[in-house]
Amino acid sequence: MLEKIERIIDECLNIYVGGEQFFDQLDYRLRLDSDIITYFIKDIITTVDFDVLIVSGNFGLAIKRYWDLAIGPFTAQRCMVTNGGLRHGRSLNILDGKVDLERKRAIFVDDSYYSGRTENTIREMIDKNKGIFLGTYVIYDGCVTYRPWVHSYYRYYSDHGK
Repeated sequence: MLEKIERIIDECLNIYVGGEQFFDQLDYRLRLDSDIITYFIKDIITTVDFDVLIVSGNFGLAIKRYWDLAIGPFTAQRCMVTNGGLRHGRSLNILDGKVDLERKRAIFVDDSYYSGRTENTIREMIDKNKGIFLGTYVIYDGCVTYRPWVHSYYRYYSDHGK
C-alpha cells in the first residue's frame, strides 16, 4: 500500500511543485482511493490507543464513508467530523458526532499536513473542551519542520528522492 501512496504523491509532485494546487490534488486523489483510506483507518484504529478520532472536510467525509463500509457504523461516541476550510480561517463547526471531549484522548486524522493551521484549530477545540490531544495522523507530511506529534506514511523532507 505504501508504494501506491508514493506513486500518487510522485504523480502529483510531477504536475505541481508544492503549493495549494498540489495539496488540493493530493487530497482529491487520496480521498477517492478506497484501498488507501481503508488501510489508513484500519492501521490507526489497531495501533493507536485513543478515545476520539477527529476528521475534517472532504477527506473527513471520505474517512467516515469508508469507515462505515470497512469497519461498521461510524460511531458518534468515538468519532467527530468537522467542516473543511479550516486552513483558510473558516470557523470550526461540528458536522457529525458531537462528542464530549473532557478527559478524552483525541487524535486528528487528515490526508496531509503542511503548516499546521487546520491542526491548530482542532487542537484549540480539544483544549477548550478539556480533551487531551495525542497527535495528528496523516498520509503526507510536507512540513519543513519535523514535528514529533505528526505521524505520517510519507514525509516529504525525509522520504522524497530516496
